[in-house]
Amino acid sequence: MDPITLKALQGAAGAAGDDKVYVEDVFSTTLYKGDASSNHHVVTGVDNTDECMIWIKERNSTNGNFLVDSLRYISGGGGSGQYTGYKGLTSNDDWPDTPASYNVPDVTELKTDGFVLKHQGGSYNASSGDYVAWNFKAAPGFFDVVTYTGDGVEGRNIAHSLGSVPGAMIVKNTDTSDDWRVYHRELTADETLRLNSTSAATTVTGANTYWNGTRPTASVFTVGMQGGVNESGKDYVAYIFAHDDQQFGEDEDESIIKCGQYTGTTAALDIDLGWEPQWFLVKRSDGGACNWLVFDNMRGVITGGEDVPLSPNLTSEEGGTGLSALDDTGGNNILAFTATGVAIRPAAIIPVNVNGDEFIYIAIRRPHKKPEAGTEVFYSLARTGNDTETSITGVGFSPDAHFTKLRTLDGGSYMNPWFDKLRGAGADGSYLRPSEDAQEYTYLVSSLLLSFDQDGVTYGDGVYVNASSSSSGGDYINWMFKRAPGFFDVVAYTGDGTTSNDIPHSLGVKPEIVIVKNRDSNGTNWVFGAWIDDTLQVDMYLSDNVGSPIYSDGSVAPRWSSTTTFRVSGIGGVVIDNNTLNSNYIAYLFATLPGISKVGSYTGTGNDIDVDCGFTSGARFVMVKRSDSTGDWYLWDTERGIVGGDDPYLLLNSTAAEVTNTDYIDPLTTGFTITSSAPDALNASGGTYIYLAIA
Repeated sequence: MDPITLKALQGAAGAAGDDKVYVEDVFSTTLYKGDASSNHHVVTGVDNTDECMIWIKERNSTNGNFLVDSLRYISGGGGSGQYTGYKGLTSNDDWPDTPASYNVPDVTELKTDGFVLKHQGGSYNASSGDYVAWNFKAAPGFFDVVTYTGDGVEGRNIAHSLGSVPGAMIVKNTDTSDDWRVYHRELTADETLRLNSTSAATTVTGANTYWNGTRPTASVFTVGMQGGVNESGKDYVAYIFAHDDQQFGEDEDESIIKCGQYTGTTAALDIDLGWEPQWFLVKRSDGGACNWLVFDNMRGVITGGEDVPLSPNLTSEEGGTGLSALDDTGGNNILAFTATGVAIRPAAIIPVNVNGDEFIYIAIRRPHKKPEAGTEVFYSLARTGNDTETSITGVGFSPDAHFTKLRTLDGGSYMNPWFDKLRGAGADGSYLRPSEDAQEYTYLVSSLLLSFDQDGVTYGDGVYVNASSSSSGGDYINWMFKRAPGFFDVVAYTGDGTTSNDIPHSLGVKPEIVIVKNRDSNGTNWVFGAWIDDTLQVDMYLSDNVGSPIYSDGSVAPRWSSTTTFRVSGIGGVVIDNNTLNSNYIAYLFATLPGISKVGSYTGTGNDIDVDCGFTSGARFVMVKRSDSTGDWYLWDTERGIVGGDDPYLLLNSTAAEVTNTDYIDPLTTGFTITSSAPDALNASGGTYIYLAIA
């Protein structure tokens, strides 16, 4: 679509209403595989019929970073082949934009859900290529794209539509070979960085300043006479990023982007953003030469594991030249995304934490929109293993947690691994088993869950998740969850040994179920706490084979503190461990989101019990546990069958095979029914039970 049409659509959209805007509406990180076709539709989930910028980098080859935007369109030019589409720039060099097909990613169409590629080589659509696309949509308070022609006049003002004072700007002369110039709010108005260079910020004063010694305003930015930003007769593009404009989210009072600075130390440090990021661009702005680095949660920012940055100024693949062995003490364990910002490891990691040096960054918030249907955040799949690497698609979202249970083989403790995106997948990831008290496992992971993908996951050929033999594998049930406000969150934290350690989370409401496991130590139980109507109902271990009674003194369970934190305690020793000093933990948090999930309780009667969850099409997933006595953790799902007859169930705390010949649960439009044939563990007269149900 040409820019004139885009402008018309943008104006119409702006006049149509004032819908709330979430980060999902204006930014996405999309992983895709090239297919070498002439009409490859890449779905990013962002409406690109407004002004936008798309930044593409091949992850497994040394091709460049390519940036295209909606304003630089050409029709019927470029010599051989008569190039038609959106012109591109390469951030790792100083080239101008060139319509020749060999030099730019041939984005031929911008769509309501992404963009279309035409095959022009390996840089962005090779059949063997793995790619990332960062999709920015222009929106007040977030991002803007501006094109202009230089006039060589000192102090020229360029209008923009950001609606707030820019936090950072990236400007490129698109006509001639010239460096990318970067303004950042934490530098002086006389300083500039180069996106295609490792150099520190430089200061230019006098008539040849880049920014004319003038800070941008909410409506204009100012350029000097320098050719890099204002040579007479030359064309330019400016990508403009906002800072901390709090007009987004449910109550239109949240920011989704911040442009800041920190000073390196000899120790670890925390950058407080006030929210969890999904994308982080960082550059040392003084001191010696240093690459720009980009991290995102789709390619992997692993808490305590290997991170895989890419660089705007390099052609290197992930882990390639200039990006590997960044830390001489622990591989590429560089940083972690937390519920409140970024945790950066100590000064051994030269690119991001040099004692006394200054670093600038741009951070973008992770998705924060409440789901409108259970299918947006939960997916179950029953399948038979096939002993080969297999990609599962059609999930409808990129899972943040993946729980697997082997259905057809009794015995053995390897049959229910839990994975999550914070701890990673593939050779750099780890998993835990809710049926035992062991520490997390990292061996053989490369044959288990290989990756969390854009629309599903990829399994390896291991017996834990994908074996075909009935003696070592066979039939599996897989449950996939997406983190979302009000529904589900995953938190990685380190214990401090105190009796009241408040851990930040991003659930946005008080968690009603918190499940915690020490990742470092064997013999440490899974700890489970559930609250119904703000009252502690269950305080127990998860992994005992026969279930555990309630601990009425509240000494075991992590406790909710508020809509932003939950509290863990160092009391009790390793058996009820959730806050040992310097131990690493993972926590899974669930809450009631009307129409999508329900944490609740019921009292047994011995007769049929209708459990109303407020759903309209029944529960697709149900977990039940007796809370006033011993009893197993029962699991059902509609993928295996919640029907009027027999319903297969599994036990969360056991490695036992699936039981298929009982009728303990029946479907109910508003939730589920516990039947009169259910045992005392589910329906003893006067017994109390807690449950988690997902629509």
